[in-house]
Amino acid sequence: MDHMKFSFKSFTRTCAHALACGALLTFGSVQYSNAQGLFATAIKVNDRSITNFEIDERVKFLGLLRTPGDHRKLAREQLIEDRLKLGAAQSVGISPTQEEVDAGMGEFAGRVNLETAEFIKAINAGGVSENAFRAFVLSGLAWRQLVQAKFGSRITVSEEDVDRLIAASGSGGGIYNAGTLTLNSTIGGADSSFANTAMNGGGVYNAGTLTMGSTAAISYNTATSGGGLFNYGEGSLTLDPDSAITYNTATNGGGIYNDSSLTV
Repeated sequence: MDHMKFSFKSFTRTCAHALACGALLTFGSVQYSNAQGLFATAIKVNDRSITNFEIDERVKFLGLLRTPGDHRKLAREQLIEDRLKLGAAQSVGISPTQEEVDAGMGEFAGRVNLETAEFIKAINAGGVSENAFRAFVLSGLAWRQLVQAKFGSRITVSEEDVDRLIAASGSGGGIYNAGTLTLNSTIGGADSSFANTAMNGGGVYNAGTLTMGSTAAISYNTATSGGGLFNYGEGSLTLDPDSAITYNTATNGGGIYNDSSLTV
């Protein structure tokens, strides 16, 4: 699965309409349970249950997608959100057909140049079932259809607005590296037109092999984690003593957030 890279840009573009005019989701009753059985209810969202098994599968799926962060925490948050999205869509009579879900699965698999069957085989090998993948796509489609139904004809969101949203919610505002990269230039700058923003790695997100040379600089970028640089997973980072990571801002790791191998 190392070769697989996923982009949620098309889905984010659709959701930008909703985000631009306020959230549609209303958090109702969310109840947590300490039940330990595999198929026991771990979370109840209104009348919709989330089992420990579903959480475990989403954790594995996030791992296969190389999603940064605490996978178990993210899995629980995403599954709650999925239930809310489905509930909001179904409350106004929106429910994607099996054909639409099949097409959505094919679109998702196509982003990594695989047929649906090939993609399912690959995630099966990582401990993720077809049903888990189908549920993931279903909630996304239901939400997209709800957004289109409610706001499609009434809201105008510019490409600049959408690109800013995508950058803020993704990884690697300036560079996303999953290969081998030697950096000898400047990423970011005091001028706001050069500064970058992302959820993880405002300047650079590294999941590959990154070497910062003596003239490299990462400055004035912003992120939730890793304002300058986010080094994740199997990523390997080597910094020249004369390289600079300065004036970046983040909640976690203003300069560098390291979750892998770092040599200074």
